[in-house]
Amino acid sequence: MNTAVTESLQAEVLTLVPAIRRFAYRFERDPADAEDLAQETLSKALGHLDQYTVGTSLKSWCFTIMRNTFLNNVNRRKRHVLVAEVDDSSTTTGWCNQEAGLYATQVWSALSTLPLHQKNALLMVLDGLTYEQIAAAFECEMGTAKSRIARARSALAAILGEINPTAAATIPMA
Repeated sequence: MNTAVTESLQAEVLTLVPAIRRFAYRFERDPADAEDLAQETLSKALGHLDQYTVGTSLKSWCFTIMRNTFLNNVNRRKRHVLVAEVDDSSTTTGWCNQEAGLYATQVWSALSTLPLHQKNALLMVLDGLTYEQIAAAFECEMGTAKSRIARARSALAAILGEINPTAAATIPMA
């Protein structure tokens, strides 16, 4: 791509900043996180203009970068946070740390057997995202997102031998 085209695309990306910021709020509840997502999207878009296909929608291209960035961040957080830190002053629930750790390992092992779209949907729920945010991330209807989550919970419960699908995704902490 020549310099004139690159400069023209850079200027066009900068005109999309308000739309990119607004779109970031579909993924992130916290304004600071939404701003971070928007900034990361802009940085990636400007840094990879050579990969943009001239003649296609630049706005859609930027929105796709945002969606992929958001999903990558969600998956990254899930890999790093397996078990919450336990406060020593908390009351015990009858589970010792070894049992909780073993159960957590079983849950994560069972999760790896689920279809990717169900696993990702369930992980997004566990991360605190709303059904609307999950549907937006998958670019599907909210009912479809709810179905994926329900199927994932049921499959997880069956694999773990739990009666209650919610219990299968809950790791008791000591």
